Amino acid sequence: VAQTYTRVGQEDKARECTEQAIACYTRAIELNVEDFNPWYEKGLLLIKLKRFKEAFECFDAILKFSPNSWRAWCSHGTSLMYLNSYQEAITSLDKALELNSTAYEPWFNKAKSLFVLEQFTEAIPNLLKALEINPKALEDSVRDSGMQVSEQILDPDFLVQKLEEQQHVLKTSPNSVDAWRIRGEILESIGNPEKAISLYDRALDLSDESEFTETTLLSKGKILQRNKKYEDALICYEEALKIKSGNKRTWFDKGFLLSKLKKYEESVNAYKKALEIDDNYFSAWNNISDSFNQLGWYTESLEASERAVSLNSNSEKAWNNLGIALKGLGEFEKAVDALKKSVDIKEDYQNAWDNLSSSLSKLELYNDSVDAYIKAYPLSSKGYEAWNQKAENLIIAGRREEAVIAYKRALKIKPNNIKTLEKLGQQLRILHHYEEAISVFDKTLKIAPKNQAAWF
Repeated sequence: VAQTYTRVGQEDKARECTEQAIACYTRAIELNVEDFNPWYEKGLLLIKLKRFKEAFECFDAILKFSPNSWRAWCSHGTSLMYLNSYQEAITSLDKALELNSTAYEPWFNKAKSLFVLEQFTEAIPNLLKALEINPKALEDSVRDSGMQVSEQILDPDFLVQKLEEQQHVLKTSPNSVDAWRIRGEILESIGNPEKAISLYDRALDLSDESEFTETTLLSKGKILQRNKKYEDALICYEEALKIKSGNKRTWFDKGFLLSKLKKYEESVNAYKKALEIDDNYFSAWNNISDSFNQLGWYTESLEASERAVSLNSNSEKAWNNLGIALKGLGEFEKAVDALKKSVDIKEDYQNAWDNLSSSLSKLELYNDSVDAYIKAYPLSSKGYEAWNQKAENLIIAGRREEAVIAYKRALKIKPNNIKTLEKLGQQLRILHHYEEAISVFDKTLKIAPKNQAAWF
């Protein structure tokens, strides 16, 4: 029976029904307290939910009956690391490495703990060993942490270069500005943005040269921006611009942050500064057109988005911005053309499909509008509503077989929706598909035994 609960828990986990999975694992543990799998799987899910103390308790429980499991020791150490008990974490991770030195996770998490403790000399070889075993260790760590980083940071070669720089700096000038900045970059790359920021601040406290200060401010601003601390990042960029006002990328990043903060007029001014430096700066033209659209300044957006498209005709975002501007100016046919180019480039571009749907609706092309809306929201409640609307449009047009297909697509999103089951059953009955209609009505009655339409 315990194994059944574990299996159901695995199925719930696969469907991302995390709390249900935890409940199943907990029941399995109650039935067999020395079963490794439910303890271990429950602990991993609790780490994912950032419930680190409960996760630690799971792995601690495993070690009482399975003291030679390297996975348990590794996860034990990892949960301690997340609880900021770094020295204790290292002890557990060392035990995992005694049992299995070929797994990258204990090497990697030991390195992370050592870096936080600022034991850089010891940390670097552990991190290099982890990367030797698994070159994608960085990508895995960042994905698990939920942190947003640049693609450069995810490049193992970039990190190895930084580690080599750090080894050199440790020997020559361990307390220099450059040393602390590089350490910050390393901490960011292994998924610890908070510690990285504190090291950038250490570098800024030491810096008295404008070039080093600007570089460090930009590094700090980038990590704050990627982790959605926009106001703090904005301060970094503004300070960097006081040092070097001719950096187009810094003006662009300032504009991006201002738009994220919904300060669109200010973002326009920042993008204009970037374009004064480089009139062929595609990203600035593209983003300024978006800010114009947000302000409802569609004439200005049209000019900017046309320039963006002329610089990069393969950008789905540029065509989408052009479509929004044209839609805002009432040029719906031209908007449809632009938005179709956007979704041709990126088929799953939700915003463009949404804009295409509303533009088609303005042209009274309702079936096409519904199809575009479904593309925008295929698996959401909005997609469910769109499939229902499409079914009703098809019934009006006398296309009942196609309406049945549309209702079935709606039920894939909401399989137990009574109203849609009723409508599907009714259409099947009208089409003389009696056996299938009975099956649908039977399902309806299991969910709602007093449903009159199904009984009828």
